[in-house]
Amino acid sequence: MIRANRLLYLGGMVLGASLALGGCASQPTEEAPAEQAEMSMQEKAAQAVSEAEAAVKKTQQETDDWGLWKSTLGILNNAKNSLEQGDYQAAIDAAEQAKFQAEKGLEQYQEEQEEYKKAEEAAKQRGDFPEEEWVGAAKAGQQDASRDREGGDRMAGERKSVANGTLIIQSDDQGLYKVGRGDTLWDVASADAIYGNPFAWPLIYKFNSGKINDPDLIFPSQEFEIMWNVDSAAFNAAVRHAKTRGSWRLGEPEASDLEYLEQN
Repeated sequence: MIRANRLLYLGGMVLGASLALGGCASQPTEEAPAEQAEMSMQEKAAQAVSEAEAAVKKTQQETDDWGLWKSTLGILNNAKNSLEQGDYQAAIDAAEQAKFQAEKGLEQYQEEQEEYKKAEEAAKQRGDFPEEEWVGAAKAGQQDASRDREGGDRMAGERKSVANGTLIIQSDDQGLYKVGRGDTLWDVASADAIYGNPFAWPLIYKFNSGKINDPDLIFPSQEFEIMWNVDSAAFNAAVRHAKTRGSWRLGEPEASDLEYLEQN
């Protein structure tokens, strides 16, 4: 019995020691949570950059580069550089913007292709191919915007739901747009009741430069003047700037945006 009791005693000590050691091994150190959080942020940033790269590549492949905004590659490079430098939040922000632009560019390209097919089919059914109806949606969009700038069917005092906000027609030449949640200048400009061309967003930026610090960042309930009395030179300059502006960084106007504002 004494021998058995000693064995049980010794066994209990060994088991207790094992449990104690096991418990110690499972306890996190004070530094572990911080390290895990940092790794988690790094992983999120890496994933965001990877998704942005995939979205850009998809747009390039499916549109033969036509659907990719010029600024998108610069933004993607900013995301990669921020990731390498350990600025993970900046990497995530830039990656999300690059992905957004890539997806928007692809969406716009697909819509243009669909409009082209419809116009071409309609021309075939009529038995003719009038150039103004089948050259593509890009030219059609410019024509629609031109008609809008000339007045179209606008009536003073009319209110329209446009993009995510509200457009109030003040006259044939001028309107007031109240920004809705989720709006971007790209979406507002693309609305048929505004300019019918997303690349015309710099016009809104220019007419409201005192209210817009960063054209990539607008806020619900802001009110922007919409001017339709725009000549072709100004309209083309706006589109050209939208397609050639430099790298984007949220919260700050891009250098070329400021240069655009200074143009007559």
